[in-house]
Amino acid sequence: MSLKWNGTKVTEAQLTMLTHLRELGFTFSVEYTLILGRGWRFDILAFAPVKSRPFLIECDGGKYRGGHRRGDKIDDENSKKNTATLMGFRVLTFTNDFILDGRAKEFLRSNLGL
Repeated sequence: MSLKWNGTKVTEAQLTMLTHLRELGFTFSVEYTLILGRGWRFDILAFAPVKSRPFLIECDGGKYRGGHRRGDKIDDENSKKNTATLMGFRVLTFTNDFILDGRAKEFLRSNLGL
């Protein structure tokens, strides 16, 4: 089954994260391109309901079988996240399990005082 959010294909964890962000009062967009031409995309660009810098959120599904956790992908993923941090973004990464069982939502709620 293919899941979509406003026409963009998403995973179950991404859809859950988007639902949780909406419930917490965030505004957001999906598949944010950090630098044109680099191919670096983040799953979600999110703005908290309180005034703050935006968040870039990665839903990390490759916990056990690869994804961004093998070979040169690790270096590229680190470069992407480090570049975003130096550009002034706050970068958050959550595993699918952390999102699906609600811990990511609770993390945001408790750490942002929502």
